[in-house]
Amino acid sequence: MEHIVKLTRDGIQADLRAAAAHLGDGPVVALGFCMGGRNAFFASDPRFGFAGVIGFYGAPGIAGPYGPGPTQRR
Repeated sequence: MEHIVKLTRDGIQADLRAAAAHLGDGPVVALGFCMGGRNAFFASDPRFGFAGVIGFYGAPGIAGPYGPGPTQRR
C-alpha cells in the first residue's frame, strides 16, 4: 500500500512509454485488470504507440475520486 498512494497518472504514463520503448518496434498491446485496465484504456492515446489495449474491469468513465476517465479525454 505504501507504493499505491504514491502513484500518479503522469508516473504511470511515463512507465507505459518506457515499457513500450523497451519492447521495441513489434506490435505491443497494453493489458490491465481493474486499475490497470483503466490505465490500459488511457494508453489507447496514439502518443503511446500501442497496437491495441485491453482493459478488464477498468472504469472507462468518471470513477469515484479519480475524476474523468479515458472516455472523457480527446
